[in-house]
Amino acid sequence: MAGKNGTVKIEITLKNQLKQKKNISYSGYKGVRHSVEKELYTPILSLVSLNIPTEHFTDMKLGDAMTVMSGKTMSATWMIVPNPEETITLEMKGTDIELEPITITLIPKLPPVSEVPVKEQLEKLTDGIQQISSALDQIGDGANQLASGNRQVKNGLNQLSEGLGQLNQVNQAHEGLVKQSLETNRQLLALAQNLAAEKPQDANLQALVQGLKGQQQMLKMLAEGGNLQGKPFPGLDKMEEGLKSSKAGADKLAAAAGQLEKGSLQLKTGIEKLSGGTAEIKNGLIAGLNKLYEGEAILHQSKTAAEQYDTFLGKPKGAKGEVRFILKTDPIEPVKAKGSAEQKPDTGSEEESISFFVKVKKWLSDLF
Repeated sequence: MAGKNGTVKIEITLKNQLKQKKNISYSGYKGVRHSVEKELYTPILSLVSLNIPTEHFTDMKLGDAMTVMSGKTMSATWMIVPNPEETITLEMKGTDIELEPITITLIPKLPPVSEVPVKEQLEKLTDGIQQISSALDQIGDGANQLASGNRQVKNGLNQLSEGLGQLNQVNQAHEGLVKQSLETNRQLLALAQNLAAEKPQDANLQALVQGLKGQQQMLKMLAEGGNLQGKPFPGLDKMEEGLKSSKAGADKLAAAAGQLEKGSLQLKTGIEKLSGGTAEIKNGLIAGLNKLYEGEAILHQSKTAAEQYDTFLGKPKGAKGEVRFILKTDPIEPVKAKGSAEQKPDTGSEEESISFFVKVKKWLSDLF
């Protein structure tokens, strides 16, 4: 590799083996307590640093590295937290290839994590959806009650229409009897008048004629209507018209009540669908919020685990400690000039470099 031209590809895999099971309790939406068992890894902040001489390398593909230029040297740093595994890959084209050692710094800690800015807004939105869901349930109950009320009104109007129809039949029968009575009374009056004319001195016959005349007037008023004691009196024919009109009005009202009942039931069905959709949104928001609360609890537990991983051999009471692992690879150096006593064959250098990276990977795997 050293002193040659070509493409350099480096792949570093860090695997975290500091794994433990934890039972995590936390308060979710509206303070409801939850408990979940999770497999957690002690967070290890891993900083991989490499200085790249830009006069020897071009077409650099460094992924998510943070880079800083200082003269002709580019400092690239990757910051990762293996959970449980992360791989860094870089690729570049080089001439007269040489590289300084790659430095890997491992620190048991979490990188700074900002608060979730939308949590409060999500809580307010969930509260609002909850209120809408409750309001829709009340509207649905109201629509159901409205449908029930309209059904009762419809049934009552149908009964009223049936009663008006029966009353009209009775009125028609009465009208027929009154007409028949008028005709009979007219014949009796004519006969009485003839007898009274033959016997004008017979007081009984005169009284009979007067009585039949009065009865004729009453029957005619009953059949055709008129004024009774200075007030209008409807006849049976007018009553028939009124009864028919009232029955027609009751039928229309019953039909309208039926339409209102149908509309109320449709409204209830629509409200139930809307309420169901709102409930799904509410449940989804609550589940999402609980996941946020759970994530915060896991984050806190992970931070605690990192803080406790602060020494190998213990420390005096009240003292503070911090563990850091700092690893360095061998550099890739230019090939010595031919004839030098320190010159090594290229094959040996390449095998030695590969062997070193294999050892680093094994050491990291054993470490975590």
